[in-house]
Amino acid sequence: MNILDAATLQILMAGLVCGIFGQFVRSLIGLYKVHTNPATGSIGQEFDCKRFLISLAMGGTIGLIVSLIYTGPLKNTDLLSIVATSYAGADTLEGFLGKRKVS
Repeated sequence: MNILDAATLQILMAGLVCGIFGQFVRSLIGLYKVHTNPATGSIGQEFDCKRFLISLAMGGTIGLIVSLIYTGPLKNTDLLSIVATSYAGADTLEGFLGKRKVS
């Protein structure tokens, strides 16, 4: 018996892609806020490529974990919920990790 059949793999990959997309949308909103607020300075000083890629990986991981709860074919609302969950989950994790002090 194959545990990872084609349908399960499709659900997991859809969760991964939706998670990355949710985090990408979150990053775009953050860049927009930096760009429209003149007090923050230029975008070049605020944009960190390494942090951006780590946040995309974090969103993808959250989307992958959330997709584990689905057993049947995904509907549009399921995909949207994975995007929203990865957006909120990454925001929560970054907020939590940002408050920790590095010793």
